Amino acid sequence: MSLTSTFLLIRVDDRLMHGQVTLGWGNELAPRQYLIVDDQLAFSPMEAELFRLVAPEGTHVHIFSPKAFLEEMGKESVWDRAILILRDIPALLALIRGGFHPPEINLGGIHRHAGATEVLPYLFLSHEDWDGLEEVAASGAQLYAQELPGRPSHRWVALRDRKPNRAG
Repeated sequence: MSLTSTFLLIRVDDRLMHGQVTLGWGNELAPRQYLIVDDQLAFSPMEAELFRLVAPEGTHVHIFSPKAFLEEMGKESVWDRAILILRDIPALLALIRGGFHPPEINLGGIHRHAGATEVLPYLFLSHEDWDGLEEVAASGAQLYAQELPGRPSHRWVALRDRKPNRAG
């Protein structure tokens, strides 16, 4: 089974599973599963249970640390019609460096954080984020920023010229 047929969407979104993901993308793609890869959530059973409780009817939520996700991928786990969500670029890099090579990754919601500047209203990147995304792009993944289906999509190559200088 190819990654394309397994994962309907691979998205970096610091809010993880929320309305834009479950209603916007979920209604468009009709996933059967949501896979969340996040160290903080993977080691917080109470918080993880909240995500499971708010899952849309008929879907399942699976939560992994990056390490556990890579171990599951190595076992040929069967995830059918899944949306994969990562909180941040370091989590994405952990998967890429661990041998996970998706064809396409959606940058959906990386909001204000230390050292980050606005690239799009829903995409704020620090120098470390830019460097990490360049590494992801070099691995062969096609990166694009898109908030919701039907909204404009911005390919990574078109966003590169928005990178601020290191000094500023």
